[in-house]
Amino acid sequence: MILMLLGNLMDSSLFTLGIVREERVDTFNLPIYYISPQEMETAIERNGCFSIERMERVHSFTYSGSTEMAPQYLTSKASVFTIRSAMEGVIKAHFGEEILDQLFDSLSKKLENEVSMSEFAEKTVNFCAVLKRKPTN
Repeated sequence: MILMLLGNLMDSSLFTLGIVREERVDTFNLPIYYISPQEMETAIERNGCFSIERMERVHSFTYSGSTEMAPQYLTSKASVFTIRSAMEGVIKAHFGEEILDQLFDSLSKKLENEVSMSEFAEKTVNFCAVLKRKPTN
């Protein structure tokens, strides 16, 4: 969801404002695949080097150990910081450094104004897996 918003911002806002050339937007590719828990288990088993000790869903939009949702303005900013930390290098290499602040500020505003963070948190699935290396023979 957040990456779709980021793509829409690049396509509409930055291109329309003349900040990014159309061909740079058209040639940008971010190949991301979100694995399901079952696919994760299968991949680990196929590898054969590890056993799964524990795997569970991690709710990443809570704070202070509480199960309450964080205030929307905090979670929007936290979401954007997370995406920026992961994607900034790729975006900077393709589009240049000058668009970064404007792009991520626009993304933060779009999240705050258009997305229910509780709905977003329900659709966001992160997993934590504890693996144990199998003994080698």
